[in-house]
Amino acid sequence: MITEQKYLEAQKIVDAWNSQLNQSRIIPRYFVDIRGGCGAVRDKWHESYDEDYPGLHSDTPDVVEYKHGYTANGVWNMRDEDIKYLNDLCERLNNEV
Repeated sequence: MITEQKYLEAQKIVDAWNSQLNQSRIIPRYFVDIRGGCGAVRDKWHESYDEDYPGLHSDTPDVVEYKHGYTANGVWNMRDEDIKYLNDLCERLNNEV
C-alpha cells in the first residue's frame, strides 16, 4: 500500500511532467506562414525545414497545406476564409502532437 507522502511525491513528479509538456507548446511544431499573397501551414520538425528559405511554394517540402492568393490593383492578397482555414488547421495539428 502506498503512503500519502509517497502519493504526494509522485503527484509532484506528474505535475512537473505535465507542466513541461504544456510549455513545449510555446514553440509549436506547426505554424502559419503568410507572405506575398500566399499562405501555408509549415512543419518545423520536417527534415527539410529551413527557417532561412526565402520562398513559399506549394512544393516547399515542409509545407503541409498551401493556399494561393489573388491580385487586386497590383497587390497580392489572401481571402479571409483561406487565412482562417490555415489557422484552424494549424491549431488542430498542434493539438494532435
